[in-house]
Amino acid sequence: MLSGRTFGNKVISGSCGDVSVNDNPVISAGSEIGGFSIDSYHVSTEFDARLEFHYGMPDGSTCKHSNQCSSKGTTIYNKQCGGAKTVKVVYPKDKGSKKKRCGVKIHTISFDCNKHKTTTVKSTPPATK
Repeated sequence: MLSGRTFGNKVISGSCGDVSVNDNPVISAGSEIGGFSIDSYHVSTEFDARLEFHYGMPDGSTCKHSNQCSSKGTTIYNKQCGGAKTVKVVYPKDKGSKKKRCGVKIHTISFDCNKHKTTTVKSTPPATK
């Protein structure tokens, strides 16, 4: 495994909403790479919130997991969605919150270069056209 990728004083940042929002932050591999496996990433949020992470898999399915995230920072571990082509950060609709969007910052990303197979646990079927 490579050590964590830091961005110095910079961060990857954006604002995420529910799954229907088209401008949610997305991490993706270039076409020359194909898939990748993120082992973990450290994120902080505008306010404490449960975020979802939607991994676009090579077969067109979506592997998802959620995690409670803190404004002080949280490390997210990817234990089920190796080999993804993309990762989309989603702030799902929360009946208890009036906020529709949540600011998110990604401070570090650790890639697992030893994972050579893809996994699809908790997948949803590909969208039909």
